[in-house]
Amino acid sequence: MAIDAEITNLKTGASGSTVRHVWNTRETPADIRVGAFDDPGAEPHITPPPANGTRFAVIVLEGEIDMDIDDETVHMKAGDVMIQRGTNHAWCNRGDATGR
Repeated sequence: MAIDAEITNLKTGASGSTVRHVWNTRETPADIRVGAFDDPGAEPHITPPPANGTRFAVIVLEGEIDMDIDDETVHMKAGDVMIQRGTNHAWCNRGDATGR
């Protein structure tokens, strides 16, 4: 195991939402040997991943949140993870409770 600690490098979006990047890669296939990569959470927060790279972020820990895409809304609740593949989208909390 390379890293076993709380993610402390938080990114704050324009909407005020906070994102913790769990994993980022710069290429595919990714070189994941111990010592071959930097802390993935230290990567700058940009919406798309690098060309041929990946980005994994924790989405819903508690509460509920909606992801609006072109012609539909995906409702998510605690424990859900979204694999978002570069589509135009927006996040919206339509509930009364804070979504984390």
